[in-house]
Amino acid sequence: VKKESDANSVKVATETKAVIQKYLDQNPELEVNYLLDQGTEIENAVDNVLDSIYGGGILSVLVILLFMQSFKSTGIVALSIPISLIIKVMLMFFGGVTFNLMSLAGLALGVGMLMDNSVVVLQNIEDYKNKLNDLTQASIVGTQKVAGAITASTLTSMAVFAPLVTIEGAIGQMFKDVALTV
Repeated sequence: VKKESDANSVKVATETKAVIQKYLDQNPELEVNYLLDQGTEIENAVDNVLDSIYGGGILSVLVILLFMQSFKSTGIVALSIPISLIIKVMLMFFGGVTFNLMSLAGLALGVGMLMDNSVVVLQNIEDYKNKLNDLTQASIVGTQKVAGAITASTLTSMAVFAPLVTIEGAIGQMFKDVALTV
């Protein structure tokens, strides 16, 4: 069985197995051996990527705690990860992007970018908090001082990935998923 390039491999494999099983139930004398089941391979790969995202998120939070030495700042960053992932998954749904290795890799990359930007902003706020002795003012000034650099960095990343959306064919679909999720 060969699927079309825009079809969901896991769904095709599952539905194919169901059809084969129905045929086997009607013909018990037959035996089927699957040579290759890409559906299972893809499910395992997706599970591995998800585990890596979770592990990377936890490790990132621990590193931030180690360097920032503030449970409050670390908590803010740690809370931003699931919130941003929920928003991104909703955008993926409405944008027609499916869960696959490439879109999950884009999510992992996006979480890394979020962590980078968060650390820069929080560190700057912390520096101004020590100078100004006013958390509200430090938050405003600290964020304003790095807002341009953070925006430029994020837009640069978007500019790097944006052309990938225009690639045609099956390869284009893979790269499109990464580009849109980043």
